[in-house]
Amino acid sequence: MKSNHIILLTFLSLFLFVQSVYNQSNSSFLQEEITVYNKAANITLSGTFSRPAAKGKYPTVLLIWGNGPHTRDMVISGSPVFKQLADSLNQAGYAVLRMDKRGFGKSTGPKGDSEGVTTTFDLLDDMQYSYHFLQSRNDVDTSKIGLFGHSEGATIAPMLASREPSVKFVMILCPPAVPGDSIFLAQRIHNMRELGMQETVIPKVYEEWKRLVAFIEADFSDDATYYQIGIDFLVAHGLEKEKATHEFVDQVIDAFRMPWYQQFFRIDPAEYLSQLKMPVLAIFGTNDTEVTTEQNLLPMTHALTGNPDNQITVLNEHDHFFILHKGQMLKKHKFGEMEFSSATWQTMKNWLDRVL
Repeated sequence: MKSNHIILLTFLSLFLFVQSVYNQSNSSFLQEEITVYNKAANITLSGTFSRPAAKGKYPTVLLIWGNGPHTRDMVISGSPVFKQLADSLNQAGYAVLRMDKRGFGKSTGPKGDSEGVTTTFDLLDDMQYSYHFLQSRNDVDTSKIGLFGHSEGATIAPMLASREPSVKFVMILCPPAVPGDSIFLAQRIHNMRELGMQETVIPKVYEEWKRLVAFIEADFSDDATYYQIGIDFLVAHGLEKEKATHEFVDQVIDAFRMPWYQQFFRIDPAEYLSQLKMPVLAIFGTNDTEVTTEQNLLPMTHALTGNPDNQITVLNEHDHFFILHKGQMLKKHKFGEMEFSSATWQTMKNWLDRVL
């Protein structure tokens, strides 16, 4: 009985010690649930502001997600990538703001596929309101507010910085540097080859993709043109023309007939990148098949030529999301077990230490 009592006391002491360490660790950082009101759109954006616990004014990073129905943590393959990045930034002495995308999480706005009624310019407006929120805080060093953008966010960040010249720095991960229609069409080529489509068929299908993209860019409201392109698209894949019904066309390509795609196809990131005068860090991954170095590295170099302080880094064995499993890149992610790449974080930290 006495032995069991000693074991119980030992376990309780260990538990209290672990709890104490845990609380001390957590107490070194503050997290605050915040809301930002977008007056123009009449929506409320919800997010998390976090910073070191000590009083002071902190350099701050606004995180901007890529395309998709993301909440503030930008969960990829079950792993909270933005939460991991925010923790690293907080530990390095930075405050961080990360937001739920409009219509998702606790943010209001139209729900559904983000590749729909909500456009890149809508999200740009949301991030501008979020940036102004940071400028209003007394625990933020307003002379050192920077942006971090991933994928579509890597297009939004330069757009926002071109609107707000007070932005101190811009970090962009897998950043497009050519117009959206070129990115989209390159992705279609890659996907067709990944699916094992015959090389003799790919050029025929590709021509129909180009027709569809041009139609959406110009005006996607004409049904007759839309269905003719859709039928030709299905026939190019090898379907008999008699089976290419309007219903079949809608199932296959109707999702692209949306405002988000029309804007995305038209946006040329180089237009905004070339305007930036603040320090810019652009990071590419050699295994990124969405925003490839082959297509975007040289245009990025040209776009930033006039920038007096830019750094372009290419990381080997990194995919579009820059997340690894136990330090290794996996072609198929392990759900809930991926971590933001330490090499990517170290590149960011070293650069931030230099420019700030």
